[in-house]
Amino acid sequence: IVGRWPGALLRFLASRRELWTQSLLLTPEAYAVNVSSILGVCKRRRCTSPPVLAVSEATAKKFVEELVPVIRFVQEGLSSDTTQVPVPCSAAARSQLYVNRSCEGAAEPAKQRVKRAMLQLVDVMERLRQLLSFVEIFYKSGCVQSVLQHSLLQEPKSTSGVEASLPTAASMLLSTKLRDLVLSPLSMWPVVQLCNALILEVVRRQDTGEGRSSADTTCRELQEQCPAIFSEIDVRRCTKDASRPAVISVLQRYAAAKSPPEAVEGLRNLAAEDAAAAAQLCADKIAALPSDAVLDHARDLVAALLDAIR
Repeated sequence: IVGRWPGALLRFLASRRELWTQSLLLTPEAYAVNVSSILGVCKRRRCTSPPVLAVSEATAKKFVEELVPVIRFVQEGLSSDTTQVPVPCSAAARSQLYVNRSCEGAAEPAKQRVKRAMLQLVDVMERLRQLLSFVEIFYKSGCVQSVLQHSLLQEPKSTSGVEASLPTAASMLLSTKLRDLVLSPLSMWPVVQLCNALILEVVRRQDTGEGRSSADTTCRELQEQCPAIFSEIDVRRCTKDASRPAVISVLQRYAAAKSPPEAVEGLRNLAAEDAAAAAQLCADKIAALPSDAVLDHARDLVAALLDAIR
Protein backbone atom coordinates (compact mmCIF):
# COMPACT_ATOMS: atom_id res chain seq x y z
CA ILE A 1 0.00 0.00 0.00
CA VAL A 2 2.81 2.44 0.84
CA GLY A 3 5.75 0.48 -0.55
CA ARG A 4 8.15 -2.02 0.94
CA TRP A 5 9.96 0.25 3.40
CA PRO A 6 7.47 -0.23 6.32
CA GLY A 7 8.56 -3.87 6.56
CA ALA A 8 12.21 -2.83 6.65
CA LEU A 9 11.39 -0.26 9.33
CA LEU A 10 9.70 -2.85 11.54
CA ARG A 11 12.67 -5.20 11.14
CA PHE A 12 15.01 -2.36 12.14
CA LEU A 13 12.99 -1.67 15.29
CA ALA A 14 12.79 -5.38 16.15
CA SER A 15 16.58 -5.68 15.90
CA ARG A 16 16.87 -3.05 18.67
CA ARG A 17 14.59 -4.97 21.02
CA GLU A 18 17.10 -4.89 23.89
CA LEU A 19 16.71 -1.11 24.09
CA TRP A 20 12.91 -1.07 23.89
CA THR A 21 12.53 -3.64 26.64
CA GLN A 22 14.73 -2.11 29.32
CA SER A 23 13.90 0.55 31.87
CA LEU A 24 15.62 3.93 32.09
CA LEU A 25 16.83 3.42 35.66
CA LEU A 26 18.31 0.37 37.31
CA THR A 27 18.71 -0.52 40.98
CA PRO A 28 21.87 -2.60 41.46
CA GLU A 29 21.22 -5.81 43.30
CA ALA A 30 22.02 -5.73 46.98
CA TYR A 31 25.42 -7.08 47.58
CA ALA A 32 27.04 -8.54 50.65
CA VAL A 33 30.18 -7.26 52.30
CA ASN A 34 32.10 -8.82 55.08
CA VAL A 35 32.31 -6.71 58.18
CA SER A 36 34.42 -7.77 61.13
CA SER A 37 32.80 -7.10 64.47
CA ILE A 38 34.71 -6.05 67.50
CA LEU A 39 34.60 -9.68 68.60
CA GLY A 40 36.28 -10.82 65.39
CA VAL A 41 33.19 -12.62 64.15
CA CYS A 42 32.59 -12.27 60.43
CA LYS A 43 29.07 -11.04 59.72
CA ARG A 44 27.30 -10.29 56.48
CA ARG A 45 25.47 -7.01 56.03
CA ARG A 46 23.17 -6.15 53.15
CA CYS A 47 24.03 -2.92 51.32
CA THR A 48 22.16 -1.25 48.52
CA SER A 49 23.21 1.41 46.04
CA PRO A 50 21.14 4.29 44.69
CA PRO A 51 19.59 3.93 41.22
CA VAL A 52 21.77 4.32 38.16
CA LEU A 53 21.01 5.00 34.52
CA ALA A 54 20.46 1.72 32.68
CA VAL A 55 21.38 3.29 29.33
CA SER A 56 25.02 4.23 28.92
CA GLU A 57 26.08 7.46 27.25
CA ALA A 58 27.66 5.52 24.37
CA THR A 59 24.50 3.48 23.82
CA ALA A 60 22.31 6.59 23.83
CA LYS A 61 24.57 8.33 21.33
CA LYS A 62 24.68 5.27 19.05
CA PHE A 63 20.91 4.85 18.90
CA VAL A 64 20.32 8.57 18.37
CA GLU A 65 22.68 8.50 15.40
CA GLU A 66 20.74 5.53 13.99
CA LEU A 67 17.27 6.93 14.64
CA VAL A 68 17.75 10.40 13.14
CA PRO A 69 18.17 9.29 9.48
CA VAL A 70 15.54 6.56 9.88
CA ILE A 71 12.93 9.02 11.17
CA ARG A 72 13.77 11.47 8.40
CA PHE A 73 13.46 8.76 5.74
CA VAL A 74 10.10 7.54 7.07
CA GLN A 75 8.71 11.08 7.23
CA GLU A 76 9.74 11.67 3.63
CA GLY A 77 8.17 8.37 2.60
CA LEU A 78 4.88 9.20 4.29
CA SER A 79 4.80 12.70 2.81
CA SER A 80 5.01 11.29 -0.72
CA ASP A 81 1.61 10.67 -2.29
CA THR A 82 2.85 8.68 -5.22
CA THR A 83 3.87 5.05 -5.06
CA GLN A 84 5.51 3.39 -8.03
CA VAL A 85 4.05 -0.05 -8.67
CA PRO A 86 6.03 -2.30 -11.04
CA VAL A 87 4.08 -3.94 -13.86
CA PRO A 88 3.98 -7.72 -13.26
CA CYS A 89 5.10 -10.08 -15.97
CA SER A 90 2.61 -12.92 -15.64
CA ALA A 91 -0.95 -12.70 -16.96
CA ALA A 92 -2.37 -13.87 -13.64
CA ALA A 93 -0.53 -11.14 -11.75
CA ARG A 94 -1.65 -8.49 -14.24
CA SER A 95 -5.23 -9.70 -13.87
CA GLN A 96 -4.98 -9.40 -10.11
CA LEU A 97 -3.51 -5.91 -10.45
CA TYR A 98 -6.45 -4.90 -12.65
CA VAL A 99 -8.91 -6.15 -10.02
CA ASN A 100 -7.05 -4.27 -7.29
CA ARG A 101 -7.06 -1.04 -9.30
CA SER A 102 -10.75 -1.46 -10.05
CA CYS A 103 -11.34 -1.44 -6.28
CA GLU A 104 -9.03 1.51 -5.74
CA GLY A 105 -11.76 3.58 -4.16
CA ALA A 106 -12.47 0.87 -1.61
CA ALA A 107 -8.78 0.35 -0.88
CA GLU A 108 -8.09 4.02 -0.17
CA PRO A 109 -9.33 3.91 3.46
CA ALA A 110 -6.98 0.98 4.11
CA LYS A 111 -4.09 3.03 2.75
CA GLN A 112 -4.98 5.91 5.02
CA ARG A 113 -5.18 3.60 8.03
CA VAL A 114 -1.72 2.24 7.28
CA LYS A 115 -0.31 5.75 6.92
CA ARG A 116 -1.96 6.83 10.17
CA ALA A 117 -0.44 3.86 11.98
CA MET A 118 2.99 4.63 10.51
CA LEU A 119 2.71 8.28 11.57
CA GLN A 120 1.91 7.16 15.11
CA LEU A 121 4.96 4.91 15.01
CA VAL A 122 7.11 7.82 13.84
CA ASP A 123 5.85 9.84 16.83
CA VAL A 124 6.92 7.04 19.16
CA MET A 125 10.32 6.85 17.49
CA GLU A 126 10.77 10.62 17.80
CA ARG A 127 9.91 10.50 21.51
CA LEU A 128 12.49 7.71 21.92
CA ARG A 129 15.04 9.81 20.04
CA GLN A 130 14.38 12.77 22.32
CA LEU A 131 14.55 10.57 25.42
CA LEU A 132 17.96 9.22 24.39
CA SER A 133 19.14 12.76 23.57
CA PHE A 134 18.07 13.72 27.08
CA VAL A 135 20.19 10.87 28.46
CA GLU A 136 23.22 12.27 26.58
CA ILE A 137 22.63 15.75 28.02
CA PHE A 138 22.11 14.22 31.46
CA TYR A 139 25.53 12.57 31.38
CA LYS A 140 27.20 15.75 30.12
CA SER A 141 25.76 17.76 33.04
CA GLY A 142 28.06 15.94 35.47
CA CYS A 143 25.42 15.64 38.20
CA VAL A 144 23.78 12.30 37.44
CA GLN A 145 23.91 10.79 40.91
CA SER A 146 22.76 13.92 42.75
CA VAL A 147 19.81 14.26 40.37
CA LEU A 148 18.83 10.61 40.73
CA GLN A 149 18.68 11.12 44.50
CA HIS A 150 16.63 14.33 44.22
CA SER A 151 13.51 14.44 46.38
CA LEU A 152 11.43 15.54 43.38
CA LEU A 153 11.63 12.02 41.97
CA GLN A 154 9.99 10.65 45.12
CA GLU A 155 6.88 12.77 44.65
CA PRO A 156 3.84 11.11 43.03
CA LYS A 157 1.96 12.72 40.20
CA SER A 158 -0.75 15.01 41.58
CA THR A 159 -4.19 13.89 40.44
CA SER A 160 -7.34 15.01 42.27
CA GLY A 161 -5.84 14.71 45.73
CA VAL A 162 -5.03 10.98 45.60
CA GLU A 163 -1.25 11.37 45.49
CA ALA A 164 -0.58 8.78 48.18
CA SER A 165 -1.88 5.93 46.05
CA LEU A 166 0.06 6.89 42.92
CA PRO A 167 3.57 5.71 41.99
CA THR A 168 6.45 8.13 42.12
CA ALA A 169 8.54 9.17 39.15
CA ALA A 170 11.49 7.17 40.49
CA SER A 171 9.47 3.97 40.83
CA MET A 172 8.06 4.38 37.33
CA LEU A 173 11.50 4.97 35.84
CA LEU A 174 12.68 1.78 37.53
CA SER A 175 9.77 -0.40 36.47
CA THR A 176 8.57 1.00 33.13
CA LYS A 177 10.12 -0.20 29.88
CA LEU A 178 11.29 2.42 27.42
CA ARG A 179 8.69 1.26 24.91
CA ASP A 180 5.97 2.18 27.43
CA LEU A 181 7.59 5.46 28.47
CA VAL A 182 7.54 6.77 24.89
CA LEU A 183 4.10 5.43 24.03
CA SER A 184 2.40 8.82 24.39
CA PRO A 185 3.17 12.35 25.63
CA LEU A 186 1.38 11.60 28.91
CA SER A 187 3.46 8.49 29.54
CA MET A 188 6.60 10.67 29.42
CA TRP A 189 5.71 12.30 32.78
CA PRO A 190 8.46 10.49 34.77
CA VAL A 191 11.06 11.69 32.25
CA VAL A 192 9.74 15.26 32.56
CA GLN A 193 10.14 14.98 36.33
CA LEU A 194 13.71 13.81 35.81
CA CYS A 195 14.26 16.85 33.58
CA ASN A 196 12.83 19.10 36.33
CA ALA A 197 15.27 17.61 38.82
CA LEU A 198 18.16 18.08 36.38
CA ILE A 199 17.38 21.77 35.83
CA LEU A 200 16.98 22.39 39.55
CA GLU A 201 20.37 20.81 40.24
CA VAL A 202 22.13 22.61 37.37
CA VAL A 203 20.67 25.96 38.50
CA ARG A 204 21.69 25.28 42.10
CA ARG A 205 25.24 24.40 41.07
CA GLN A 206 25.52 27.49 38.89
CA ASP A 207 24.38 29.76 41.71
CA THR A 208 26.83 28.15 44.16
CA GLY A 209 29.70 27.94 41.68
CA GLU A 210 29.90 24.14 41.83
CA GLY A 211 28.77 23.11 38.36
CA ARG A 212 30.80 22.49 35.24
CA SER A 213 27.80 23.18 32.98
CA SER A 214 25.82 26.43 33.08
CA ALA A 215 22.04 26.55 33.22
CA ASP A 216 21.91 28.29 29.85
CA THR A 217 24.06 25.61 28.17
CA THR A 218 22.00 22.75 29.57
CA CYS A 219 18.67 24.42 28.79
CA ARG A 220 19.80 25.28 25.26
CA GLU A 221 20.70 21.64 24.61
CA LEU A 222 17.38 20.51 26.08
CA GLN A 223 15.48 23.03 23.93
CA GLU A 224 17.24 21.99 20.73
CA GLN A 225 17.48 18.22 21.20
CA CYS A 226 14.45 17.24 23.26
CA PRO A 227 11.86 20.07 23.13
CA ALA A 228 8.94 17.71 23.77
CA ILE A 229 10.41 16.96 27.20
CA PHE A 230 11.77 20.41 28.02
CA SER A 231 8.57 22.23 27.07
CA GLU A 232 6.63 20.29 29.73
CA ILE A 233 8.77 21.19 32.74
CA ASP A 234 7.37 22.96 35.78
CA VAL A 235 9.05 26.27 34.96
CA ARG A 236 7.88 28.03 38.12
CA ARG A 237 9.37 25.37 40.33
CA CYS A 238 12.58 25.24 38.32
CA THR A 239 13.14 28.99 38.71
CA LYS A 240 12.04 29.33 42.33
CA ASP A 241 14.79 30.82 44.53
CA ALA A 242 17.19 30.91 41.56
CA SER A 243 19.43 33.84 40.66
CA ARG A 244 18.22 36.28 38.01
CA PRO A 245 20.68 35.08 35.30
CA ALA A 246 19.57 31.48 35.83
CA VAL A 247 15.90 32.46 35.79
CA ILE A 248 16.32 34.34 32.50
CA SER A 249 18.17 31.40 30.94
CA VAL A 250 15.50 28.89 31.89
CA LEU A 251 12.58 31.14 30.91
CA GLN A 252 14.11 32.10 27.57
CA ARG A 253 14.86 28.52 26.54
CA TYR A 254 11.51 27.29 27.86
CA ALA A 255 9.54 29.86 25.85
CA ALA A 256 11.62 29.10 22.75
CA ALA A 257 10.85 25.38 23.04
CA LYS A 258 7.10 26.02 22.99
CA SER A 259 5.16 26.15 19.74
CA PRO A 260 3.78 29.66 18.94
CA PRO A 261 0.23 28.96 20.21
CA GLU A 262 1.63 27.68 23.52
CA ALA A 263 4.46 30.20 23.92
CA VAL A 264 2.30 33.06 25.23
CA GLU A 265 2.69 32.26 28.93
CA GLY A 266 6.41 31.58 28.62
CA LEU A 267 6.88 34.83 26.71
CA ARG A 268 4.98 36.74 29.38
CA ASN A 269 7.12 35.27 32.17
CA LEU A 270 10.32 36.06 30.28
CA ALA A 271 9.23 39.65 29.59
CA ALA A 272 8.75 40.21 33.32
CA GLU A 273 12.47 39.44 33.82
CA ASP A 274 14.09 40.62 30.58
CA ALA A 275 12.00 42.68 28.16
CA ALA A 276 14.70 42.84 25.47
CA ALA A 277 15.14 39.06 25.40
CA ALA A 278 11.36 38.61 25.27
CA ALA A 279 11.03 41.07 22.38
CA GLN A 280 13.72 39.26 20.38
CA LEU A 281 12.12 35.89 21.06
CA CYS A 282 8.70 37.24 20.06
CA ALA A 283 10.15 38.47 16.75
CA ASP A 284 11.81 35.10 16.14
CA LYS A 285 8.56 33.25 16.85
CA ILE A 286 6.57 35.45 14.47
CA ALA A 287 9.22 35.12 11.74
CA ALA A 288 9.01 31.32 12.03
CA LEU A 289 5.22 31.22 11.65
CA PRO A 290 3.85 29.85 8.37
CA SER A 291 2.10 32.48 6.26
CA ASP A 292 -1.37 31.06 6.90
CA ALA A 293 -0.90 31.21 10.69
CA VAL A 294 0.60 34.69 11.15
CA LEU A 295 -2.72 36.44 11.75
CA ASP A 296 -3.88 33.76 14.18
CA HIS A 297 -0.84 33.68 16.47
CA ALA A 298 1.19 36.87 15.96
CA ARG A 299 -1.47 38.99 17.65
CA ASP A 300 -1.43 36.79 20.77
CA LEU A 301 2.37 36.83 21.00
CA VAL A 302 2.63 40.61 20.65
CA ALA A 303 -0.22 41.14 23.12
CA ALA A 304 1.50 38.94 25.71
CA LEU A 305 4.72 40.89 25.25
CA LEU A 306 3.06 44.30 25.59
CA ASP A 307 1.01 43.25 28.62
CA ALA A 308 4.12 42.10 30.44
CA ILE A 309 6.23 45.21 29.80
CA ARG A 310 3.62 47.86 30.57
